[in-house]
Amino acid sequence: MDSVDVMIDTLSGFSEKIAQAIGCEDWDGLNDVLMHRQECLKELFSAPIKPTQRSAVIDLMLKIQQEDRLYMAGVKDRKQALQKHASLLTQGRKSVKVYQSEQDESKSD
Repeated sequence: MDSVDVMIDTLSGFSEKIAQAIGCEDWDGLNDVLMHRQECLKELFSAPIKPTQRSAVIDLMLKIQQEDRLYMAGVKDRKQALQKHASLLTQGRKSVKVYQSEQDESKSD
């Protein structure tokens, strides 16, 4: 097995790591995995790819693109949910401050 075949196997293994990091909401871990995957991709495309390996490389790239679209959609949905939750928390804090302010005013009367 030459280095291109090893890199293809290595790159194929990133899918599970990415899905796991997203599932656990380990954003720092996800960033590390994505950076490592990027380094492997650079290494793969700087190596000479034999004609017999081209099909495997193309299939891998298509798989990565398809999975990345799914991952991005999932992360985007999670981001929107977190933004909504943060907005509700902010509104709740404002309501508490208004209530406390009204209570303080009624005590001083």
